Amino acid sequence: MTVGWVIGYLNVPFIDPSKHFWVGFVACFLLFVLGMMVAQIRRSSGAVMQGINGIEKGSTKKIESNYRTMWLLTAAIVLIGCAGLAAVIHFQTKTLHSNAQQFDSRLIELEEMADAINKKQQVDLMSNVLSLVDSEIKDNPEGPISNATVARVAAFSFSLKPYRYFYKDSLGENALSPERGQLLMALTLMDLDSTSFNKIKSKVDFSYADLRDSKLKQVDFSGINLESADLSNADLTGINLNDSRLREITMTGAILNEATLNNTDIRSASMAWVQMNKAEMKFTDATGANLSNGQFQHADLSGSTFVIANLTSSKLTQASLMQCDFAVTNLTKADLSNSNLSDGRLIKANIAETKFSSTILGGVEVSEDWFVKGTEEALNTLKNQYEIIDSTWASGSTKFYLADKN
Repeated sequence: MTVGWVIGYLNVPFIDPSKHFWVGFVACFLLFVLGMMVAQIRRSSGAVMQGINGIEKGSTKKIESNYRTMWLLTAAIVLIGCAGLAAVIHFQTKTLHSNAQQFDSRLIELEEMADAINKKQQVDLMSNVLSLVDSEIKDNPEGPISNATVARVAAFSFSLKPYRYFYKDSLGENALSPERGQLLMALTLMDLDSTSFNKIKSKVDFSYADLRDSKLKQVDFSGINLESADLSNADLTGINLNDSRLREITMTGAILNEATLNNTDIRSASMAWVQMNKAEMKFTDATGANLSNGQFQHADLSGSTFVIANLTSSKLTQASLMQCDFAVTNLTKADLSNSNLSDGRLIKANIAETKFSSTILGGVEVSEDWFVKGTEEALNTLKNQYEIIDSTWASGSTKFYLADKN
């Protein structure tokens, strides 16, 4: 009987608390009946053995018939008990599932209500902030806007925290702030003088801004903070991003032709399939950035750092790559034909199937056994034109460079 009560009160299986007593009661009753039946079977079993040892044949058959009846009755009771327990579990499962659906539905409604209220408040605040900026522009067309107004914009932008939300019927992987993106787009379209816009860019935080599929051609975003923002598939032709903070930014598929990103921080950026033809990206830190399948034809990337970056299958033809650091960079299947890589670094770079046709490699730092360990076809071709020079004595540290044999 104790086992029955334990089953009821320990939720094995799970039973609604309001039904604990009756489950325990039924379990105790079934176990009591089962125990009585087992005792009766044991007595009947003894009788059968006596009948086998000498009782009349008719009596033996009667005892055996009673024995079978007891077993069948016991089996029926156990089966009925299991069926009843299964019915209770099924009913409880349906009830829990229904309650869970109602709870989820109610939770979604509450979230939508809270989101609607929050968005309405943000829209009102954004409208007030932009109206304040617009009124200052009208009152003082020559600019610049006051520091108080800039501070108001900065405070409002700070309140627009990033979050995950549905975009094109799918939940975004990264937290973003579409409101910051809207604020930046609105400020870009306003007739702000350069001094006022520079003040805003230096004071206002636009990190995590959602600017996917936006059109920002020829815009001056120099010095702006767009860390962890998303500009996937954006048209940024001719944009000025000099001295900007773009760490961990996403620009997958963005168009940056003729853009300038000099002295920019794009560490750990996601810029696969980016187009940067005829662009300038000098002295930029692209450590750990994903630039695979990018187009950098006729681009000037002089002095930039691409350590541990991914430039797989990228086109860097006729590009200026002087003093670029490609140490431990993945250049698999990249095309560096007719580019100038002089005075750069290729230590431990992956150059499997990389094209070096007519590439200038004079003064490029490599390992001492670069030609020996390398099995790539590109290296076999370069052996005829370049040799490795030990400059340890001149530099004071162990360094080896490629030198043109001619």
